[in-house]
Amino acid sequence: MRLPIALVIAFGIGLVTSPARAITLDLSKADLAGGAEFKGTNIKFAPNESGSATFTFDSVPNQEYVITVTGHNDNSTSYFNFFVDPDGLGAAPETQLGGNFTFQPGFITIALPSFIDIGTIDTLRIVSGGTGNNIAGQIDFVGVSPAAVPGPIVGAGPPGLVMALGGFVAWRRRRNQAAAA
Repeated sequence: MRLPIALVIAFGIGLVTSPARAITLDLSKADLAGGAEFKGTNIKFAPNESGSATFTFDSVPNQEYVITVTGHNDNSTSYFNFFVDPDGLGAAPETQLGGNFTFQPGFITIALPSFIDIGTIDTLRIVSGGTGNNIAGQIDFVGVSPAAVPGPIVGAGPPGLVMALGGFVAWRRRRNQAAAA
């Protein structure tokens, strides 16, 4: 029994072209260095000491991503920098996403500038810094999501299903006519 080509195409396109999904990075899986440590469900950065937290996450090549971060720092002279290596730990250098970000007042969420992924694994590095009396800061959420929703895909959705069903009905009708003859 052969399936009609419209049915195969409609379901095949729907399976192959599913868009990338948003992910929340598990803070407890970060590689910490310098004055960074785990504190409950947060990553805490020590005062007057440069610390970093590095995350590795799966991604889709040629997809544009946006990273959102929630955190706080206790002084206007302390800040965070964010670096992404969109081809993983490879030959290309890290790219800084924006400039110095301060999380004041309290815990706030920011969206970093978007970037285009090159490989299938990326790294994100958060570095604490500041001048003068750099008071400690914390990060309590990091999320990665596609920057734009893909447009409609031919064959997916109600019109594709109607066409597939019509193809299936025509195929069955021809098959039944051939069997009757």
